[in-house]
Amino acid sequence: MSVSTQFQLGLELTKIFPIREVAGSVYNKVMNYARDLRKTGSDLVVEEDLAAIFGRGRLEASLELKFREEVLKDMDFIPIQHGSEIGVDTRPGPTLNRALREKDRYYLSAVVQLSLLGWFHKRADLAAALTECMRKRFTQKLPDSRPDPGYEGILGTLYACSSQTSNFPWNLYTQQVQAKLSAGFQQSISAGVHIRHPSLNTIPPHTLLAFMDYLYLVQAFPEERKIRVSNQNGLVPLVIWAHHLLSLTVVVRGIPGGDVRFGVDPSPQVSILWKSDYGGRYGLPADVSLLDSAMSVVLRVDRKDIKLHSISHYERHPVRDYGTTWLRRKFNSYCLISDDDPLFQEVVQLLVAMAIIVSKRLVHVHSRDGFSSLDPVKEKSSPSRTLEVDRWAIYEAAAALFSDIHFARKQIESYVSKIADTRILADVPQPSCLESYLKRRPETGVQGANKHTYTEAELDLLVLIILTFAIVPSLQDCAEMPISLSHHPLRRTKISKRLFTAEGHIPVDEADFFEVAAMLLAPEVLDIEKPESRDSFLISDFGWSLSLHNVGDNDPATVGIGRYCFKKGVPINVQTGERKYRMRDLGQGEHNIGFADSPLRILYDRGDSYLSRSAAIVSTRIVEYSTIADAFLLNLDYQLVDLTVKADEELTPDELYCMQHPQLTSGFRALYRSLWRVHIGPSCDHQPHPEHPLPLRMDMVTASALDWATEGTEEDPDGVAERIAICLTKGDRHMRWLAVQAAALSPVRQTMLRGDGCEECTVDVVARLPGKWIVVL
Repeated sequence: MSVSTQFQLGLELTKIFPIREVAGSVYNKVMNYARDLRKTGSDLVVEEDLAAIFGRGRLEASLELKFREEVLKDMDFIPIQHGSEIGVDTRPGPTLNRALREKDRYYLSAVVQLSLLGWFHKRADLAAALTECMRKRFTQKLPDSRPDPGYEGILGTLYACSSQTSNFPWNLYTQQVQAKLSAGFQQSISAGVHIRHPSLNTIPPHTLLAFMDYLYLVQAFPEERKIRVSNQNGLVPLVIWAHHLLSLTVVVRGIPGGDVRFGVDPSPQVSILWKSDYGGRYGLPADVSLLDSAMSVVLRVDRKDIKLHSISHYERHPVRDYGTTWLRRKFNSYCLISDDDPLFQEVVQLLVAMAIIVSKRLVHVHSRDGFSSLDPVKEKSSPSRTLEVDRWAIYEAAAALFSDIHFARKQIESYVSKIADTRILADVPQPSCLESYLKRRPETGVQGANKHTYTEAELDLLVLIILTFAIVPSLQDCAEMPISLSHHPLRRTKISKRLFTAEGHIPVDEADFFEVAAMLLAPEVLDIEKPESRDSFLISDFGWSLSLHNVGDNDPATVGIGRYCFKKGVPINVQTGERKYRMRDLGQGEHNIGFADSPLRILYDRGDSYLSRSAAIVSTRIVEYSTIADAFLLNLDYQLVDLTVKADEELTPDELYCMQHPQLTSGFRALYRSLWRVHIGPSCDHQPHPEHPLPLRMDMVTASALDWATEGTEEDPDGVAERIAICLTKGDRHMRWLAVQAAALSPVRQTMLRGDGCEECTVDVVARLPGKWIVVL
């Protein structure tokens, strides 16, 4: 629509839609803000209802200042390809923008508290708990209470808060609380006491209900009102909430080394009792009491006051020192172990050695081939199909994940030598210090010989995590990314079931490690058991995004097979402000390649030589998109120019144009999936000679890049007689991608993609291999 047409239409519409008076400008601002919120998944009514509760708290001044600084550190938009309005955005969204305005400090208070709660808990469970708590407050007719705004709305607001405030380092406050608690224990803790048990990091729903009102009463009347919690359920976030956020003094009583105090007030506003006979998450429920100045009970909330009994623990931790925190929590669950105990160093050295062994056994297969394709005889006659993970990258990943634990490479290499011949990693003997630890552990449901299996079942996930980050091209860029400390989502991945039980080769398909990375960053966003997860190429949560390595504008030879990237930012349409948490291929079958005008497979050169060139070029590649509830759906639309089609008297101008300008559609996940079936050609030092003819053997032919899916089928049983088909795609990275994707559909040929070597060396390698091949120049 031209500018003049748009103006005329606007002029005509004013005849039936009267222009609002200036008095409506406030209404318009509110409506525009509401629209902006809806585009991020949040909601104006929900945010106001939550702010009416949590906004009553006055934030501690230094924390508020630090929060404002941290959440505004990154301000950037990175398009998915140059000129596209779809990309990832690190700038604050409308929820945070409003919270940072001086006149809306109550709103900031609510956002900060919701950010804290979302950091520790599974947000789906937290939304359910908040919904029930708000409903309970409304039925009790509490002042300014309102009906709950609905589960979906609260969940969307929690996601928006998490994604826009993830820069704030809640883990540092967790470490401060845990360090101070640990100092209160000078010797081994008796059985059943879990100093780093997940239940200490998870607030029970009835405690949440109590704190949603009691905290603000105590802050308003610190001398007249106190809070008492009868056990340590949810202790860590409760201390952060009450003390670090709201400046209240908290005391933890009953610790063997004496009371632990957070704050300086001689009369603490919050008391939490440490029970040495504590029964864990599903043990004794806590009573939460509001007391008067005489320490008499004014109000009490217990577990029976709310139907929901628990909230899942989904606490976050940055990649840096993630493994250290995991190990220390695990080994301190049942007895207190010093941070400098040699157990930690020995275990890390064993884990890194196992990761090195596993990296040599990873063999990539395609889901269409199935794992039965790991035929040792066939493997000897084909190029290597191992998923290459460099040893230096494993050491780099380990150094990041265990930055606070010193490990010796010499000892790791010694372990590698000792366990290299162990066919199944589950059979690797554990180091003596680990056996010693198991002997001094109290019996807590893991008996006798099963202890070995139980412990290793936890440690195998750390081996998997080391490998997951060893595959990341730029690990240093995501060291501060918050990932989930919950182990359960990792158990749902297929590779976790094979890692320690596979004998010899460990088969890996294109989704395996991407799924592991997704379960670390966004276990609540991606359901890997649903079919649409196989179309996702970018997943986002907590202000970070995980994308396949080919996302962007690149050449297939520069994309690491099996690689992916982490980057800061949330998927956004920068023109409309709409935000989502996933990007997916629009999808047209397994490989998502479609032809608007289907080009035929064309053979060009036979004989003694050929000239390296591109038979067709991509004139434009456009990112087309649509949206659904939780994702952007993207297509890559290609406009080609076939340089070999000439004018013909039998063709009309329209027919000639269609043949010269075929159109194709594809997607990032489909392109990545097709690359999984490709072998990369060798490197060499030869200088290219653009006009120099290259030799062509009798069993070779040059061909177009497209339409290999029907060769050898009923539709085309004879196919191409030559054993090697050389696709003419030189100099056009987009045509090389399309050639790789088309070749992946061939039921009879393997594919060799020229890497950074010359054309002649690439073809020579293929000539020495058995079978039928497609070579993509």
